Amino acid sequence: MASLVVLLHAAALLAAVLAAGLFCTFSTVVMRGLDATAPQAAMRAMQRINDGIRTPIFDFTFFGALLLPLLLALAAWADGQALRAAWAGSAFLAYGLGAFVVTILANVPLNLRLAKEDPDGPSAAETWRSYSAPWTAWNHVRSLASLLACALLVLTLLPT
Repeated sequence: MASLVVLLHAAALLAAVLAAGLFCTFSTVVMRGLDATAPQAAMRAMQRINDGIRTPIFDFTFFGALLLPLLLALAAWADGQALRAAWAGSAFLAYGLGAFVVTILANVPLNLRLAKEDPDGPSAAETWRSYSAPWTAWNHVRSLASLLACALLVLTLLPT
């Protein structure tokens, strides 16, 4: 069981670090770059990004950062490592509520609305502004939640 805990820990931490990096990069680089371009170009680019983001690496990152800490918590608990299980369970909750749920309730609906918009329409500038600001704000939440999950998973490395 101990080797399963080690493998789950490594995978959970990798997924959480990748998620934090992805969300942080979008908040600090991608959205800033898109906001600095013409609204029509920003809309087209984000529509293409949203169309192509679902890859196996994204799935491992996004879903792995949710499920792997939970599996780690269960395996650690079964192995009698209550403190490690508690830290991993806390990482599951931090990411689950702050990144996964926020994605489903905030970012995805914004993405779906943007997908229906015409970048060449007369209200492209307003459409982009009404998309970018809330999307980025919610993405900051996802970034912080993912970073918190990483920190909590690092705490699982402490001797029990």
